[in-house]
Amino acid sequence: MQSQVGHGGEFWWHWGLSASLDIDGPGVPIVITDYPGPADPEDCLGYHSVDANYRPWAVIFAGLCRDLGKPTTAIISHEMLEMLADQSTHGTNLVALPDGTGMLVALEVCDPCGELYYPGPVGNLVSDFVLPRWFIADAQGQVDFLGHVPGPLREASGGFAEYQLVRFAGSAPSGDDAGRVVGAAAGAQRGEVADTFESRAGVRDQLRARSTGTRLRYPPPGPSSGRRGPAALERRKQPARAGSTVTVVRREDIPVFVETPPI
Repeated sequence: MQSQVGHGGEFWWHWGLSASLDIDGPGVPIVITDYPGPADPEDCLGYHSVDANYRPWAVIFAGLCRDLGKPTTAIISHEMLEMLADQSTHGTNLVALPDGTGMLVALEVCDPCGELYYPGPVGNLVSDFVLPRWFIADAQGQVDFLGHVPGPLREASGGFAEYQLVRFAGSAPSGDDAGRVVGAAAGAQRGEVADTFESRAGVRDQLRARSTGTRLRYPPPGPSSGRRGPAALERRKQPARAGSTVTVVRREDIPVFVETPPI
């Protein structure tokens, strides 16, 4: 996994983003445990979210992965890449349409690939990921690292992507209107943090404290929106599907990426 996200690795090469992996070190925690608890989404191999300081974190259910025959390292890779590409967990790409509407596409870089995996240098499986050009509707040529996703804004078999159609409201609000809009957005985000605050909060706190040598203090998460924590995390989880097909592409079969010249 380090080779995938390190400087010079596959993800760095296409996204310009890199990370260093460590055990008990500082930074973004990835919690690895056996099975989902009462505050976790059900039927889930792993998911990512943010804490009360809006810092990303992830949890992987290795026991459930083992039970369903899923490669734990690939599930970790999936969540790691998605946290790296979208640290707020709310990132989207906006495609403006001619009729004054637009399409928001969630910035989830592994979901469209489904269960497409490939071996790292020592044989551990890691996740396929879409390239930045996948978010460009008229992009030509290869749009994911393994070359199996059929085209931009489309999914491989077993993959999924989240879209939302929106209508533009004209110019940005100003004055009191701007305050109301920003206030509503802030309230929605605080509500989501409150919904997910108890999901692995103690473990995350311990990991961060262990890496910094101090006990971290979290601000109050604010009032809940009324949704259950698991419901608030549904769109950021890897579903646990028994009997689904895992596709592993050998390293020697990974296509060499060639930039398509403009038309």
